[in-house]
Amino acid sequence: MRSSTRGVGLETAAAQRVRLAATANQLQQEVALLREEIRIKDARMARIPPGRRPHYQPVERLAILELRAARCWSLVQTSTVFQVTANTIASWGKRLDEDGPEALVQPCQPVNKFSDFVRYIVQRLQTLCPRLGKAKIAQVLARERHARSVPKEHSGGESSSAGKEMIF
Repeated sequence: MRSSTRGVGLETAAAQRVRLAATANQLQQEVALLREEIRIKDARMARIPPGRRPHYQPVERLAILELRAARCWSLVQTSTVFQVTANTIASWGKRLDEDGPEALVQPCQPVNKFSDFVRYIVQRLQTLCPRLGKAKIAQVLARERHARSVPKEHSGGESSSAGKEMIF
């Protein structure tokens, strides 16, 4: 009786491996197709002289800098991928460092309430860190917000959240 139970477990494990292999193959094919799409678009853009290429919109500039940070790209890598000069990327980064995100762009969706702001941040983090999932990101942000909203102790000391960092 015991061997038949183990056999079912092995069949289940084997079936899981087959499903995972099929999923991996589908994802590899999707990546290959997306790379081909990008190659075609890049080839088209490369045929346009640099001075005549369309400029990136402010929202796209900020997204490029966010992607650069998420992928740990150098100025040269970023400029190559997005077909602009390294000086252009450096200029965007300098403006961002000096004046904050407002220097490059106002969020594409108005941020009127805290919940809208959180939704925007979660969407951006989901784009940059898709494996975390929206629910996990929202939980971490909510936990951090709750920890920071706890009133300071009556002894005048720091609140319990002082010095804590958000950990993903």
